[in-house]
Amino acid sequence: MPYTQFVPWTNANGLNLKLLLSEMFANQIATGIAIDALFTGLVIIIFILFDRKIAKVKFFWIPIVGIFLSGIAFALPFYLYLRETNNTK
Repeated sequence: MPYTQFVPWTNANGLNLKLLLSEMFANQIATGIAIDALFTGLVIIIFILFDRKIAKVKFFWIPIVGIFLSGIAFALPFYLYLRETNNTK
């Protein structure tokens, strides 16, 4: 879903990081959503890095990469799936 907004914006503006950041924090509503998403992504990465050792999850890095390529909605459910299937073997 994030790509439905990101791809057209990138097509129109290129990979202009300065413009991306200025628009991402353009007003209080956008700032709140951006901070929420960034903080949630960081918490999920920290959770994965600590939990992978306890649960001995293989391929734990895939959901971390997935946060950046697809988003939080992919990363956490996929990590939990890897964790669950790892424990059933």
